[in-house]
Amino acid sequence: MLYKISISIFFLFITVFVQAQLQQYKIEQLDSLQRSQPRPVLVFMYADWCVYCKQMRYTSFRNKKLIEVLNKQFYVISFNGEQQTDIYFRGKKFVFVPTGKGTGYHEVLFALGMSQQEMGYPSTSFLRSDLSVIDNAGGYLSARELLTAIGKIVQ
Repeated sequence: MLYKISISIFFLFITVFVQAQLQQYKIEQLDSLQRSQPRPVLVFMYADWCVYCKQMRYTSFRNKKLIEVLNKQFYVISFNGEQQTDIYFRGKKFVFVPTGKGTGYHEVLFALGMSQQEMGYPSTSFLRSDLSVIDNAGGYLSARELLTAIGKIVQ
């Protein structure tokens, strides 16, 4: 009997945990996703060394309400702005641009809405389904701030 209860609790926990996962996509998938089901896009741009980026990932993007809204209405892309792999997107090749010893940025940041003046982490871009920029926000955003921004876009 205890075994059956343990198994039931385990599957209940797994079900709740899986439902609370933020669905994220790779940037290379956007073109085909937009062809099949157009949606606005939220792009979270981060760097591995960025403390505020990590805080956003482990607080804002774990908010159940935010996850629910994003999963239903947006495509979410998390993009490391310092990754050094080539990316093919919108029929173009984007590469890492070194700016010094061990530093640089990826060109795709500018295709996702970040401007030279806004270059910093974390940054969040909101794009239309045609991938044109709606708005950019630099710095840490709480779940409440993200929900407010999303509310303005979805209206």
